[in-house]
Amino acid sequence: MESRIEKALEKGDVQAAINRLVGALEFKPLNQQLSNQLAGLYFQIDDLVKAGKYWYLKNDKGADEIKAVQEFEKSLGYDPILILRKIMANQSFATNQLSSFQLDILGVLLEIIKEEGKKMPRFLLVLERRVYSRANQKL
Repeated sequence: MESRIEKALEKGDVQAAINRLVGALEFKPLNQQLSNQLAGLYFQIDDLVKAGKYWYLKNDKGADEIKAVQEFEKSLGYDPILILRKIMANQSFATNQLSSFQLDILGVLLEIIKEEGKKMPRFLLVLERRVYSRANQKL
């Protein structure tokens, strides 16, 4: 798959490379390297919202990455449920594959939902159990 992405980029066909990366992420949704590459391409074509989505769970973000993540959050009205829905859209990833850093980020969003008194959506229940069982293990 990577060679097809590289070939598309060599030809200057950024959209084809984006399409291939989106497809690759359907099979490997937690592959941060693929997410970073896709985010970089979206950033290159000035789509900060989509770049921010794919950089959201990245550790050690640079200034451009932080700006893109902020645009992503802003596009969703800073609503933690919408942010989680977008991040986890079409994701069948196992929560046990999330890194501690990723779980921490998602845990903060879950806490905001609780603080705002919102009902936890069904699609977040497995994530919520994973985050809180991990937190209890740390104690």
